[in-house]
Amino acid sequence: MTICFHSVDPAVLKRSRLASRKSKRYKFGIPEPLEITLMLLKKEKPKYIYETMMDYHNQWQASQKDI
Repeated sequence: MTICFHSVDPAVLKRSRLASRKSKRYKFGIPEPLEITLMLLKKEKPKYIYETMMDYHNQWQASQKDI
């Protein structure tokens, strides 16, 4: 899945990346880039995209438990 950020300032992205790197634990227990993507989607994009991402993540988590 490719996501394009048009209205995101690279400096802000870098800052949030550094911040999440400092806090060792992920908010959703997911890889750092995906977490940042979700944070940005929540702020920048329509809510339904964010919810779709979360649904996808929940399915992914469920599939991890099955293994």
